[in-house]
Amino acid sequence: MTNIPIFLSSDNNYAPFVATTIASICDNTKSFCDFYILDGGITEENKEKICELKSQFNNFSIEFIKIDTDKYFRDYTQNMHFTKSMYSRFLIPELKPEINKAIYSDVDVVVLDDIYKMYCIDLDKYLLGAVAKTYSPKEEYTKKLNFSNEHVYFASGNLLIDCQGFRNNNIVKKIFEIEKKYRPFLRYADQDILNICFDNNYKKLDWQFCFETS
Repeated sequence: MTNIPIFLSSDNNYAPFVATTIASICDNTKSFCDFYILDGGITEENKEKICELKSQFNNFSIEFIKIDTDKYFRDYTQNMHFTKSMYSRFLIPELKPEINKAIYSDVDVVVLDDIYKMYCIDLDKYLLGAVAKTYSPKEEYTKKLNFSNEHVYFASGNLLIDCQGFRNNNIVKKIFEIEKKYRPFLRYADQDILNICFDNNYKKLDWQFCFETS
């Protein structure tokens, strides 16, 4: 069975949750998972604590990829619980050019089933798979972001990414251009940017792959 590439993103403040998400995946998944942690400043002590999961599970590898968030995201929107590290998901297709398809997960996600079920979904030529949110931003806000009437706003916490398709279509460059253009209007940061980029042009995944609680 194919290894599943899974990307997580965290700074040091969210580091304890990385271990929880990894453990929930490994505990429910039969396949071998390759975890790539987009490291926005995790201490060596916390990295060691995360790696202690090796004593409990033998179906994963882990690699920390240092991200210079000030270099890439220096002036990006930060508010509420949004940090610069969350934008690191934009870089995934460029960071590992040998990977054609990957999962991205936020670190406040607890996985309750085999994540291979998500990974093996056919994207049907779409470049991104995501789950529609249970509620959408208010119309007066979405108008500022120029969403089409057909667009269904999706969550960015769990994503299925056609990495090769991103590279072939220069999507990372497009995402950075969108951020610059809409920066004054962004309220939900990376989520808004991805929704603009994939306006009515993404694979709609079943709610089970990103069930949100209020």
